Amino acid sequence: MISSSIVLLVGLLGVMLGITIRKYKMGYLVRGIDLEKYDNDKTSQIMGNFTLLCGICITIIGSISFILNGECKEIIGISIVLVATLTSLAGNFKVKRYARIE
Repeated sequence: MISSSIVLLVGLLGVMLGITIRKYKMGYLVRGIDLEKYDNDKTSQIMGNFTLLCGICITIIGSISFILNGECKEIIGISIVLVATLTSLAGNFKVKRYARIE
C-alpha cells in the first residue's frame, strides 16, 4: 500500500515539474542539450510537455496499482521504467529535431 502511494506522489511530482518547466522556460535543465545550438523556449515547451506526459502516465499507473492493492508489483515497476525511458528518449529526439537554432 505504501509503494503505490509513493508512486502516486512521484507521478504528481512529475506533473508539477512539467508545468514548472513549461511556465518558467527552464529548458536549460535538460541534460545533454547545448543551449547555443538549441532554442531555450522550444526546448522548454517540448520537454515540459513530455515531463508532464510522463507524470500523468506514472500517476495513472500508480492509481491502477492502488486499486489492485499492490498486486502485480513487477508489471507496475516495469511499466513505470518503460514510460520514463520512452518519454525521455522521445523528448530528447524531438528537441534535437525541432528546437535547433538555424
